[in-house]
Amino acid sequence: LEKDSVKLTELYDYQCDNAVKTGLAQMSIGVAPVNEKLFDSMPLARHPLYVICREEHPLASKAALTFEDLADVHLIIHGRRYKGNREIMKTLKQKKLDDIRISETDNAVNMYKRCQDTDCAAITVLFPNSSFSRFHCIAIPLEEELFWEPCLIYPKGKTLTEKEIDVKKEILENMRT
Repeated sequence: LEKDSVKLTELYDYQCDNAVKTGLAQMSIGVAPVNEKLFDSMPLARHPLYVICREEHPLASKAALTFEDLADVHLIIHGRRYKGNREIMKTLKQKKLDDIRISETDNAVNMYKRCQDTDCAAITVLFPNSSFSRFHCIAIPLEEELFWEPCLIYPKGKTLTEKEIDVKKEILENMRT
C-alpha cells in the first residue's frame, strides 16, 4: 500500500525491527519488547492475552486462568516469528512449567480450528476481527503479566521528517479509534 509516497508493508514482529534497523523502513509498528539501544519507540496499545478453548472444554467454566491452570493442557501459541512467543516461553520456564506440551502456528484460524476439534487451548490476543466464536470457542482472560503491545519504532535518535510526523500522527489517531 502506498499513500502520499509513504510505503506501508505488513511484516512479522522481528521483520519490522529488522526493516527499520537495515533502513528498509523509516519506521514500523513493531511489538514490545523493543531493543532500546537501537530504537526509539512509542507505545500504541496494551492488549491482554486470552486462552481460547472450545465451549465444552473443562477450562471453559473458569472466569480467568493462569499458566498453572494450563499445566496439563496442550497449548497452541503463535509461531517463533512473534515476539510474544518468546515471552510466553520465558514465563513458563520461570514458573518451572516449561514441560507443557506446546505447538506453534502462524495462522489464527488454524489455531481456532484445532481448539474446536481437540482438547487443545490457545494463547493469543483478541484481535478486533477475531473469528474464534465461529469455531464454537470462547476466550478466557489469562491472568499473567504478559501483554501484546504494539508500538511505533524508529531508529534511535532519528529526527522524523514532516511527512513521517504526519504518518505517526495518523497511526496514533487510528490506534485510538
